Amino acid sequence: MKAYTWFLILIVGSFTGCYGDRIISDLLFESYCNEYGRTGQFIYERVGLGEDYFIPIPKDPREVNEHFVVDGILMMNKTILDQDYNFSEYKEVIPLSIIGPIYSLETSVIRKSDGKLLGKSVSLFNGQGWLAERNILGQNEGDRCPRGYDKKTNISESNSLHSTLYKNIFYINKNN
Repeated sequence: MKAYTWFLILIVGSFTGCYGDRIISDLLFESYCNEYGRTGQFIYERVGLGEDYFIPIPKDPREVNEHFVVDGILMMNKTILDQDYNFSEYKEVIPLSIIGPIYSLETSVIRKSDGKLLGKSVSLFNGQGWLAERNILGQNEGDRCPRGYDKKTNISESNSLHSTLYKNIFYINKNN
């Protein structure tokens, strides 16, 4: 009977040691994901840009940045926009928990003249435990929030939040 008990303790202890942090991180991650206002796209001000801020979409696909394409024929000129605005694409990574680890990923646009935050996109990432991070086969992609796919763009909702931020802040102001 004692051998059976020790064997059971060994099995349960091994499982907990290897996967216990993943279970805890998944529960904690779900709590963060379900928290109202934690993730999403937040637009604080829309800005109308004159036609000089736009260029025709380049013929070479390597020169096209889909984040700046406004309609089927025009793309925002990032070189000109960089003079007036700061763009941070996934640059702000805020650790929320060492268990997981769990991070908040933020993309934002800030106007340089007054330092005003025009908008930001926030998504969450869960590394799913210490054992998953050390997976040498690369099979752990982690978990992201929000989940699902955007049917228009055929990319994940989490990535869509970040890739559509600039298009949702800036628009063509023909009167400018």
